[in-house]
Amino acid sequence: MKTYFKRLFIFTAIIFSFQVDCIKEDEVYTEHKRALLQHNYLIVNTIDGSPAEVEVSYSTYIAGNKENTVITERKTTPFVIGGEKVMAKYDSIYESNGRDRWHLYNQPYYDYQPKGSDYLVIKNTSTTTLEYAVVGTQKVRYYALPELNRKPLISRKEPVDINKMLKDYPSPIYKGTPVLYLFKPELAPQTDVFTFWESLSSDDNTRISKIPLKTPTFGSVTLNAPMPITDVLALYKEEFEKGNTLFDSYSTYYSHLLGEPNRSLKTLNWYVSDGLWYGKLSAGQELINKEGKINFTNLNSKPNRL
Repeated sequence: MKTYFKRLFIFTAIIFSFQVDCIKEDEVYTEHKRALLQHNYLIVNTIDGSPAEVEVSYSTYIAGNKENTVITERKTTPFVIGGEKVMAKYDSIYESNGRDRWHLYNQPYYDYQPKGSDYLVIKNTSTTTLEYAVVGTQKVRYYALPELNRKPLISRKEPVDINKMLKDYPSPIYKGTPVLYLFKPELAPQTDVFTFWESLSSDDNTRISKIPLKTPTFGSVTLNAPMPITDVLALYKEEFEKGNTLFDSYSTYYSHLLGEPNRSLKTLNWYVSDGLWYGKLSAGQELINKEGKINFTNLNSKPNRL
């Protein structure tokens, strides 16, 4: 009997050891990929409004090519560049247990070299200081029903179109509308949308706001014609001089309406320090985009795989 139990113990130990050897820790690995993203818009003008000649160089993608093409243009202020497609590189990060794999996240590359997605050079060949502003081009996307089901109970007296609950949208926000739609209203969804509102009480309900994003009403702004780009640029100048004009999201905009201080772009330090949204370029100077000086590529845009 002792011999039987001894052999059973040895056999069990061998099987357990074999199973331990076969169990592998989940491994994380990377696939290098390319995708078509979109440039944000860049509005450029002189600070005194006088016309000036500016040279700009940037990358853009031409269908059928294997890489971006560098475009160099001489433009007269005021002008807008951007909005075109650009090829961007990114790492797709996966985790695997040896049999199955699942996607974790995408890690984009900031590529400031010529033909890179973020390549941008602005040469102020005039005798006047320039100012510029970045307008996000993020496409509107709505929450899927399973995502909404994970949200707290929605509390609202008026009907809510759950198919129009806003998830992604262009930044920044001005008086309830993305700035993009002020001068390019044709890009707006042309419908009423709904956004989640900051909680006003301690209950579990989630309050939402109905926002028109259709001609002629965008948020609380009524436009009978597209806003001139000089007026759009003036909003950025007002923001970075006085604050409380432009906001990076509906969440910070609503927080401002609820009385919370320091919620606009000017008072969010990471925007002030690296100049992502607004800046100036002295006469005769050159701005070379690097280390996030200008947020040129819209990394929030949904990529089109190549």
